[in-house]
Amino acid sequence: MDLSVIDTQSPIRVGEDWSALLEAPCAFEERFDWLAGNLIIMAGQTVEFCDQCFWKLREVPPIKYDASHLPYQIATFLWANQAKMFLILLRDALFEQQKAAIRQRDGQLTRAQQELLWDQTLLTIQGALKGIQQRSQEFIKTYNQPRRAAAWKHQQNPWPTYKEQIQTLVQQTEDLL
Repeated sequence: MDLSVIDTQSPIRVGEDWSALLEAPCAFEERFDWLAGNLIIMAGQTVEFCDQCFWKLREVPPIKYDASHLPYQIATFLWANQAKMFLILLRDALFEQQKAAIRQRDGQLTRAQQELLWDQTLLTIQGALKGIQQRSQEFIKTYNQPRRAAAWKHQQNPWPTYKEQIQTLVQQTEDLL
């Protein structure tokens, strides 16, 4: 992920990186590590990207924000929440897959049912990622306006809270393994 230039298209590029990660094949037996590994990578990318945006915003007093600050505001005010919600989905998918494995060992699920659940999980994850990518496009169209920058300068940036929540998700994921 190249963060040397941050602009309004950056969240879309992050989403493209995530798509590439999720398109990597995963054997059924490796699904726990695949989910956890991707969540940890994506969380790291989110933190790196949004931290850079947040610190760019911190270089200037909010009262002086203008249209040049919009990419950083879109990332930290809007996109970060979408990313966090996607990471929650991955964490929850890992938990559900683990529950299904236990139920299969206890004879409550067949291997075929468990594999069907995995296939449905993958479809849900891919659909959610497409939703984030579409939402990112909407953010750019809707919020890429100077008057939006003016409105955000009067609000506290939510990124530190999102960052803490994302770090908690990573810890929870590691605890699940």
